[in-house]
Amino acid sequence: MRKRKVLVPIVLGLFVLFAFIVSTTKPAIGENLTVTTYYPSPHGVYKALNVSELILKPLDEVPTEPTEGMIFYSTGKAKDDKGNKIDKGIWICSGDRWYPLMLLEERTKK
Repeated sequence: MRKRKVLVPIVLGLFVLFAFIVSTTKPAIGENLTVTTYYPSPHGVYKALNVSELILKPLDEVPTEPTEGMIFYSTGKAKDDKGNKIDKGIWICSGDRWYPLMLLEERTKK
């Protein structure tokens, strides 16, 4: 019986010491980080690009820093940097100017 009375404080003390050490040290196990990459990269120059579906989000404003070959879909409310109205449709940048690739007419129901 006497041995049991001596063991209880020792075990309790070791448990408290272990809990203190664990709570004050940095965990040895780091967090997981998953990085997904694609090959070939989706950004770059392609000789030919085939897509089965292309969805363009209509914009009310002309892109401010266009690059050669950039396209955008205008809602018809957009204006270029000179204040000229950009009609509704798909536009392509060549040099520093926007040219219509396909203009879309407003259709009204009769």
